[in-house]
Order: sequence, then C-alpha cells, then structure tokens
Amino acid sequence: MTIIDANVSVSTVQNVTVVTVTGELDDFQAPKLNSVFQAKGDGAIRPMIINLTGTTFVDSVGLGVIVAQAKLARKSGFPMALIVATPQITRLITQSGIAQSTHLGLTVYDSLEEGLGSFNA
Repeated sequence: MTIIDANVSVSTVQNVTVVTVTGELDDFQAPKLNSVFQAKGDGAIRPMIINLTGTTFVDSVGLGVIVAQAKLARKSGFPMALIVATPQITRLITQSGIAQSTHLGLTVYDSLEEGLGSFNA
C-alpha cells in the first residue's frame, strides 16, 4: 500500500486567502489541512479559496474539514470557494450536496482565476 502525502500551502492573492492542497486529502492527511486552518487563525475573517486542482483524492474526512471551514467562513460573513478540476472530485462535491447547500454558501469553480474573479467582481 502506497500512502501519498498531501501538501498544503497558504498564500494571499488579491486579498483572498488561497489554500492549495495537492496529493490525497484522506483521513490520514486531512489533519494537515485542519491544522493549517487553525494556525492561520484569520482564515475565516477574509474571503477564502480552497484550491483542489492538484488533489487526486478526497474522502469523507477531508470533505468534513472543508465543510467545517465553510461553516466558519459563513458564520464570519465571508465567502469561501472551492476550485476543483478533476471529474472524480467534482462528482464527490456534487453528490455530497455541499455545493448546493445554502447553509454553507460554498461556490465551486473550475479555475483559480475564475474564483478570484468572483470575489473581485
């Protein structure tokens, strides 16, 4: 069995926090993403994009971390978006219903440029 680590990086682009995840976001790697959110602290007090274009797999634990952050962002009154480019992860996001949930206010885009453009429109 091969375990593929997730890499998580944080940057600020046009006053938007961009959290980029590459690799697999599973129950072993999701705590990395969660710790980034906790360490960042101000992640919920500005618009945020979670960029999953380099992510090859997301399981329910990884999805749960994303949903928890979306709830925090929504409660703080700031938008949050996901960037998803692979059919498998797009299907997971669609089937889970998180993109359609009005309680989360989470928008899904195909590219980082599209996501950034939505916040700066």
